This record gives sequence, structure tokens and C-alpha cells, in this order.
Amino acid sequence: MGIKSFFHGLFMIIAFISINVNAEAVYYYTGNNYNDIYTTPSIYDTSMSINGSFTVDSKLISVNGDISAQVISYGFSDGVNIYSDTDPEGSAQFLVNTDSAGNITNWNIDISDVDSQSPTVVPGDIISRIMSSYNDDVIDIYQCDFIVVGCIFSQIDGASIYNNPGSWSDAPPTTPVDISGTIKTASDADICAMVLASGQYMFSCDPMGEFSLADLPREKDGTVKRQIYADGFFPKIDILTGFSNDAMVMTRSGTCPGYNTPYDPAFVPGSAGKRINIAGKVLLQNSQTPICAMVLANGQHMFSCDGTGNYALNIPLDTNGQFKLQVYADGFAPTIQTFDEFKTTNNVRMARAVECQ
Repeated sequence: MGIKSFFHGLFMIIAFISINVNAEAVYYYTGNNYNDIYTTPSIYDTSMSINGSFTVDSKLISVNGDISAQVISYGFSDGVNIYSDTDPEGSAQFLVNTDSAGNITNWNIDISDVDSQSPTVVPGDIISRIMSSYNDDVIDIYQCDFIVVGCIFSQIDGASIYNNPGSWSDAPPTTPVDISGTIKTASDADICAMVLASGQYMFSCDPMGEFSLADLPREKDGTVKRQIYADGFFPKIDILTGFSNDAMVMTRSGTCPGYNTPYDPAFVPGSAGKRINIAGKVLLQNSQTPICAMVLANGQHMFSCDGTGNYALNIPLDTNGQFKLQVYADGFAPTIQTFDEFKTTNNVRMARAVECQ
């Protein structure tokens, strides 16, 4: 073997070892259904459980203790609430034991959506907390009643299962997921919105504000992406790790810059029900930069995510012979316009959420 070939082969071996040593590892947890519900009524029921995952920079070989500093990201569901590393006020501790193959043999995980020791916690605040261990899974919902040195909490809801631990795997779960919940404004008014997950969708309009989707297939990483779009509100997009039954509060988009030319659609009731083809691009402000967005028009939808911002739909006209073109993108204000059959090609220009007041 020549020197050049030898060093090339050696380099490839070192690169291979380096890639494998530094490969991230994901640990997936599947809990068993709760068998003890603490209050009546409760937001929990016995069809729910703790499910989720955490990611570390490499497999945990023969560890014993606190690995919190090694956790790159995490996401857990208690069946109602989602707990993740993106929670701005959340706290988490991961204590695990693993064997020589990197399998978790014992654990004690404690995650809260709000750090109970935070000075921002005031009377009336509610804190959700999940605790999973080799012995049991526990959900506690506390309310801060009054302040002494710190907050004095009382438990207002919760659920658990004892002496029946869940299981860990290095492969994501494949079982279908059911999601449901309500969609409201900050003032508790019900909202008619489009809810989309795993290719299925519905409108929370009958009854108003309520949604339910069943048997949703998971993504390759075991998650389900829930997307909620409503006229006049910023999109709400969440990554779910399992069953959820959430009360969703939407944020109004406010007043935003207008990048689209106003159009006065014709009133043509004789064209009601007529199907037409519409098309265009979704673009950033006054530029030619394409945006990946959800485009909805008279019950038909698609995503402009082919890299060009293009959309094309075949839609029915409404009772006025018109169509409402609604475009939603994460991080942008929704754009809602009404057109007629004489204006079927429309480029939609989006304002960033930070531009709105």
C-alpha cells in the first residue's frame, strides 16, 4: 500500500470514529396510562400518560447521576400540557443510570413549565410539573396562593400511576396520536380556526372553538406537528410528543404594514359554486424572497414550500361569487384578501410579526 493510500485510509477511519463518537443520541419514553386522577372534574383522564424524549450529544454509556447539563433538548407531554426546553421560564432535572450499552436502567426526571423559585411567580399563577421515575409517573398542577418568603402552593389537579414504570427506547414511537382541545382568545372567546396535523385538518367552528383529530400518524422522529390558523391571529404551531387535550390561546396580529394592493371584488351571485383555478406566489414584503406558508381559499389548502413560494388551487366560489384568500406563515402576520373570478392570479406579500403593533 502506498503512503498516500495509507494516510487516506487512516483519515477515513478517524473521520468515521469521530462521526460516531459525536453522534447525538435521542432517548424516547413511553409511559403507561394514569390510574389515579386527583380531582373531579379533572383535565386528565385514564387514557392519558407521560410521553416524550430528550437528546444528548452522545450515547450515555455507564452513567450514574445528574445529566441535566448534557441534555441538548427535550419535549414531554402529560396528555394535556407540553413541556420543552423552549419554555422560557421552565426548569428540568434529569437523573439517570445507564448500562454499558447506553440503555437507561433507572431514572428520575422532574420538569416544570415554570420554575417555582422564580421571583416572577405571583399569587394566582399556576405551575404544571411532571415527575417520571423507575417507580411512578406523576403530574401535579399547583397554584400560588400567597407569598411569604416564596410562594405557598396548593395542588389543584393532577394524575399518577405508581409501581408501573414506562419504557425507554432509542427508536421513536409509531403508535397513532389523538389530539383535541379548545381555541380561544386571551379574553376567553371561542375562535373558529383551521387545525392541521399530519395531513388531516378540521375547523373549530361547530361547536365553536372545539377541535378533535384522531389516529394521526407520527413524523419520523415520533412527533406530531399541530398547526392552528385563524383570521386575525398569528399562527400557532406546536410539536407534540403524544396525546394532547389543550386549551389554546391565540394572539391577535394587530395592525401591520400593508404590502398588498387593495382589491374591490365584484358581487356575482350567479357564479356561486363555480370552480376556478387560482395561483400566485407568497413573498416577503416587497421583495422576491419566497415564503413557505399555508394557503387557504374557500376550504381548499396547500403549502407554498417548494422553494419558489408558488401556490395553485382549484376552488369553488362562495355565494357572492368570490373567494377569500388566507395566507399564514410562522413568524408572519396573516394576510387575508377577497377576490373574484376575474382576479385569479395573486402574489401575496407578507409582513413579519415584529412589524405589527
